[in-house]
Amino acid sequence: MLFVALILTVSCKKEDDTEPTNNSQQSFSELETKIVGEMTKESINGLSAFIIKGNETVWIKGFGKADVANNKEVSKDTPFMLGSVSKAVTSIVLLTLYDAGKFKLDDNINDYLPFKVINPHHPNETITFKMLLAHAGSINDAGYDELDDSKIYTFGGDTSLDLGEFLKDYLVDGGKYYSTDSYTKDKPGAGFKYSNVGSALCGYLAEAISGEKFSDYSKKVLFTPLGMNNTGWWLKDVNIDQVAIPYQNDGTAIQHYTFVDYPNGQLRSSVEDMSKLMLMFMQQGTLNGQKILESTTVDLIKARAGFVDSSNFGLSWYYDKTSAGDEILGHNGSERGVQTEFFLDTKSGVGVMVTANKTTSLVSIRDLLFEEAKK
Repeated sequence: MLFVALILTVSCKKEDDTEPTNNSQQSFSELETKIVGEMTKESINGLSAFIIKGNETVWIKGFGKADVANNKEVSKDTPFMLGSVSKAVTSIVLLTLYDAGKFKLDDNINDYLPFKVINPHHPNETITFKMLLAHAGSINDAGYDELDDSKIYTFGGDTSLDLGEFLKDYLVDGGKYYSTDSYTKDKPGAGFKYSNVGSALCGYLAEAISGEKFSDYSKKVLFTPLGMNNTGWWLKDVNIDQVAIPYQNDGTAIQHYTFVDYPNGQLRSSVEDMSKLMLMFMQQGTLNGQKILESTTVDLIKARAGFVDSSNFGLSWYYDKTSAGDEILGHNGSERGVQTEFFLDTKSGVGVMVTANKTTSLVSIRDLLFEEAKK
């Protein structure tokens, strides 16, 4: 059966896929055995993960199959769709424009958009960049969640739908998908409401301000400078033959897919590439001489935004706790057939990531990685 083969596959370490470490080989062998056990328990076909400690990647590895039908194994360079971990990346891309002096966090977003985003329940209230980044902008996904797949998703290729047009249709009175339920009844800044549409709007703001497609601007200011060569927002931007295929819970493969509001969850990247982004963030915005963000801007991302009921959120990154009670900062992600955990402990300087090609909780593996780093 599939998962017997999986155990045999992941138990054999590849020299080119596991980085040297200061920890004992026996220690990492135990960790890898536990990960295989979790994969078998949860029927996960493919998974990859890393541990960063002391400003270096001490362990990174792929497990299982990226493509079961074609017997393709997962490596540290295998791109996975990251789901809402993409939101943490979108915030970084938008904030490069903040660093360039193109906007202020307390500015009205309508001063930068070709259409007006107005909460009909509070038409005189301003929605700011900071509110939007912290999910306190009063944008509601209620109508979005009810839309037919054909309005959002494209299976088997890149969507031809336009991000700006979709957002205008959803957020502006008279649009195809607009309703007063596109907004919460809370005043902007007065309540927390996690919003995929709001996060997509963050990406569109970067597009409107930069004058470039969000995907292109991301590559220019983040992916290329950090050497994230297996990362892209669109299928055309990555080697599709190497991307991990997503799987349903019954093991059925899902066609690669894209969606119109892509800045909120569509990024595909490898653990090798995402380790570079994590290291940049942990080193206050700079990696190997490439400055992505100002140190003060990294601190803004880390700081709780302070809006009512959103105490765990900074600027699209949020605080969680491990099973051991340690506070961690980052984001998780889930989409059809994929799951990701991407977090760091700002006190200990440990960062971890685990990503899989099945929608299932990876918290137990995430916490195993943090515990391993304590040894």
